[in-house]
Amino acid sequence: MCLHVSIVVNLEKLHILTVPSIVAVVISLREIHMRKVLLATTALVALGGVSAATADVSVSGSGTWNYRSWSDKAATGDDTSTSTSTSFTISGATTADSGMEFGGSHTITDGGANGASLYISDDWGKITMGGASAGRAHNSFMKSTAASGGMGDITMANVHTTGRLGGAGGGNINYTSPAVNGVVVAASMKDAGGAAANVADESAWSVSYDTDVSGVALGVDYSSISVDAAAGAATTDMSVMGATASMGDITVMANSASEDTSDGAKKISTTDYGIKYAVNGDMTVEAGSLSSENKGTTSNGAKLTRTHIGVSYVPAAGLELEASSTSFDYTSASGATKNDGSETRVSVKVTF
Repeated sequence: MCLHVSIVVNLEKLHILTVPSIVAVVISLREIHMRKVLLATTALVALGGVSAATADVSVSGSGTWNYRSWSDKAATGDDTSTSTSTSFTISGATTADSGMEFGGSHTITDGGANGASLYISDDWGKITMGGASAGRAHNSFMKSTAASGGMGDITMANVHTTGRLGGAGGGNINYTSPAVNGVVVAASMKDAGGAAANVADESAWSVSYDTDVSGVALGVDYSSISVDAAAGAATTDMSVMGATASMGDITVMANSASEDTSDGAKKISTTDYGIKYAVNGDMTVEAGSLSSENKGTTSNGAKLTRTHIGVSYVPAAGLELEASSTSFDYTSASGATKNDGSETRVSVKVTF
């Protein structure tokens, strides 16, 4: 009983002594709760800011299915083939307060990485690290069906199957100027690395001019590419001059390209012409021809002529159907191998 009273008294004393403390604790707990709410709100706002800053990152992709059927003089079996290729690109960009823009991209083709680039752009122009050589800036609108590297069963060596010369990418550092009265200048260099100094190092430059004369859109350009070699080996020089003219639904194109080695072993001249007509907003037809001949000392006589017609149809945005028919006639160096024939190709292309 005494023990019980003692406990009650102590509890009452505790109650009397701790009421202000309890009030203070409740207030303190409410402050802590509000601080947590404030911190959570701040965190959400911060995450929203991060999301806005990275909103320029995007993923795009494309895919192509090809069917080929050809007939030539080579004694082989089934002269048909199908192939599928997909490509995905992750790209991002941001703009500084000064207006300078910078970003980059990475491309994965058929499951393997094959292209990465960074860029910085401002009023003074654009610097790209990685990507295409400046030598590929010349005009060309021919579809891939017209620029096929393989026609028939025989490899067409010592000639060109396209007028687009120069390195496609890799370690290029490329500067492109802003357009000044329609003139754009570009220059690039590439260090190929390797054990031997200067092997396959590439330097290139190009200049292009676009204008409009009485409703005709004209574009002309010239590019030069030099590829080094190891000490004592032959270097390679390439040049391309191209032009396009468009009026209404019709566009015509012409290219002239050359590739020479310093030892004279290779001396290839290539010309290609084409015309394209937009039937409507969904369908385009084109026709073209190409001639490439080598007059070098070790590959003299190699020659290719090719003509093609093609049609492209876009039934929906991001979906393109192509069909083409190509005829070719090839002779190897010294006339040792001859092959001629035709090829039909159908392609389904999607972009997303």
